[in-house]
Amino acid sequence: MTRSGRGFRTPRVLFLHSNFSIFSAGTTPSFRMRLRIPFPLFTLLAIPLAVLIDGCSKEPTQEERQADSTLVLAKSQLDGGDYRAGRTSLLSALSLDLKLNRTQQLAEEYSLLGHACALSAEFDSALGYFTRGIEQYKSLTDRRNARTLLLEVASLHRQMGEERIAYEMYAEALRLSTVFKDADGIGEFQFAMLPTCRALDKIEEHAQATNNLLRLYGESGNQRMEAKAHLESALSFIWRQEYQQATDPLLRSLTLANQAKDSLLVINILSTLASTYAKAGNIQQSFETYTDALTRADHTTGAQKIRLEMLLRVGNIYLKNHQCLEAERFCRAALGSAINQKNRLAEGYLFIQLGHCALGLGDLDGAFKNMQSAIDLFASANYGPGIAFANASLGIASQRANHPNEATGYLKKAVEENEHCAGRAENIFAECEEVMLLDLSYHDLLVEHLLQIGHTDEAFWYAERDIQCSLQRNLFALELKTRNDLVNTLLLKLEHLRGSRVGAERQLANVLTNGPENRMLSEGIVALLKKAESGCEELGAAIMKADPSLEPAIMFNGISIVDVQSQLPPGTVLLRNIPTNRSVYSYAITNARATLQLAAVGRERFRNTVSDYGKTVRQLEALVDSPGIQRLPLEQHMQDLSTQLYAALVRPVESVLQGATNVLVVPSHGNLWVPIHALRRGSSFPPYCIEQFGVTYLPSCATLSIHKAPTAPVRDVVGLGHPGTTSWDVEYELRDIRAFYKDARLYFGLQASPGTLQREHGDLLHLALDLRYSARSPGNACVLLSDPKARDLTKEMRWGELLTTPAFPTTVIS
Repeated sequence: MTRSGRGFRTPRVLFLHSNFSIFSAGTTPSFRMRLRIPFPLFTLLAIPLAVLIDGCSKEPTQEERQADSTLVLAKSQLDGGDYRAGRTSLLSALSLDLKLNRTQQLAEEYSLLGHACALSAEFDSALGYFTRGIEQYKSLTDRRNARTLLLEVASLHRQMGEERIAYEMYAEALRLSTVFKDADGIGEFQFAMLPTCRALDKIEEHAQATNNLLRLYGESGNQRMEAKAHLESALSFIWRQEYQQATDPLLRSLTLANQAKDSLLVINILSTLASTYAKAGNIQQSFETYTDALTRADHTTGAQKIRLEMLLRVGNIYLKNHQCLEAERFCRAALGSAINQKNRLAEGYLFIQLGHCALGLGDLDGAFKNMQSAIDLFASANYGPGIAFANASLGIASQRANHPNEATGYLKKAVEENEHCAGRAENIFAECEEVMLLDLSYHDLLVEHLLQIGHTDEAFWYAERDIQCSLQRNLFALELKTRNDLVNTLLLKLEHLRGSRVGAERQLANVLTNGPENRMLSEGIVALLKKAESGCEELGAAIMKADPSLEPAIMFNGISIVDVQSQLPPGTVLLRNIPTNRSVYSYAITNARATLQLAAVGRERFRNTVSDYGKTVRQLEALVDSPGIQRLPLEQHMQDLSTQLYAALVRPVESVLQGATNVLVVPSHGNLWVPIHALRRGSSFPPYCIEQFGVTYLPSCATLSIHKAPTAPVRDVVGLGHPGTTSWDVEYELRDIRAFYKDARLYFGLQASPGTLQREHGDLLHLALDLRYSARSPGNACVLLSDPKARDLTKEMRWGELLTTPAFPTTVIS
């Protein structure tokens, strides 16, 4: 200690009390030896110790300095777009910090490596690094950064199409945040899980989460977050195409965002509201709202991206309504914004839309020029969905120019490219496709064109390929499980690899959308896409070798008329109807001949008739216990519709169907399924189709080749009934079985469980269950069974799990 002026100055870093105790190593507390050190001697000992500790806390070691400088270099390389060098430097810094055991730096390095891998579409590596980063942040009790990385992990699963995994992660994280009373975590995880709820069609869970958020932010007075919660509520209605119901929460959200003075949020809500008005058919109000939003965007920093999107949406509205001059004006303005923002994805789609504008104005040269520009742009980036759309557009333009051969080539390229894509374009770019394709598939365009130019055999082959492609995607979405462990392992690997393809394609779109071109990054993603596609083919082949019955869920192909004929027994006719823009074509195929006839009923009129028929049937079902006089007008209307559908689908090929013992019907996909068996020719009570011949429905002609075991007499019958959430009397439905099979085993109530299904065997299984299916989310398809441990005594058994139950030769579902 030194004297300075009037008093004493204590050491700057360390002050030790003079009664300093030293314990001998290895002794127990009761035998510790306390040494009393005189004050001057203590001071002499304390000063060098203080200097030593002070030096250690201030000056990093050479190894620490090297690790820090390497991390700084890595960040600089990543910011400059040199991702390969940046990752190499990050790995070097990580190696050094692992030796130094610097937890804070390790957490940051794992996080940066995760982001770098995600940017390059290397999702497995990204997930691994993020998971390690979460562990490091947890060890530092840094809950906020751990939560941020957990959200990144769930977001990656969503990008890969693994919505169910993401939802389970959100739900568990929300549960833990609730336990620890982490208000920030509760809000973040509930907001994050809402898009996943929509993707999985979890309507009740979405409503519960939005109500919780509205209550949370309403009570705290956070108008901005409350506005966002109302916006999410509206998006749920929009997802379900309930546009009128979406208006109220959108207007409430707009009011709160204005009060919060969040200009960007206001513009976003106005854009969503304008789009909703347009989808509801209120075009004038949509344009007024877009005008307000665009005016605000012109004077708001950071609104350039949403301004581009709104310009394109307005252009699409005009294009859909054949107002091509106005559409061109808005698309050109959007193209200028896309070029300024270096948004190459938007640039390509805008070239296509401008091509359609030119086509509508009669400028064929301008149409081909713009569409070819899009082809060149997308081909240079290897972006499959864009290449498919551009080729389809060139095919439409070639048809308009009366060049059928060129149109055939372009449309075939569109189909081929689309089949190689992991998914479809999304968001505003999906809207561009919908405006021009009018809800048709690329196969539909090609099939209609081939029929028009007389290539009927080829048209049949592509029509079958289309329906098999759709069937394959829907079956695989069920997340199939079998009784074979090897097959299940292969299916899981294939599912994950397909997810990697979906994620990589989306990441390629992100790279093309955001910022300047990075050829090294995009080429790396394209290489991963090709590698994943090859891996999927290999896994698919292994699965089909282990279980050939899974072929419809693994791959798809076309089938020729000759192949169909070779599989039809005498007396059997295959009926295949194909609606087109102007006519409905009907193939009637026997083992001896193939006939193609048409009815002069356009696709739009046919769709309306099918929709009206289904609506009338549902109305009659609702009036099943009503007096006949009340049902009579609906019955007459249904008969009129039945006559119209018979004229379109059956009458053109009546001569082939006469004398048939069985008619195999392959329905049109989409919302055009018609109950052929319930149709009849006129209103004077002629026989129904089912009274003239047997009717069997096939998902596709390919199922003709599935091996069938010889049909044996049915002796052992099992019935299982559970009403689920309905008021259906399933016991009444099934007990009549005993009138024919007195020893039939019937299970109701708590016995109608998954365990019963797993252990039962027989010749025939009759299921009377609450079956659930949503075209928006096929993977959610399930049946409701009994579960005594559940709160509501029911359990969802997903359709994909039904393959784990013993196979019955015949299964009846009612």
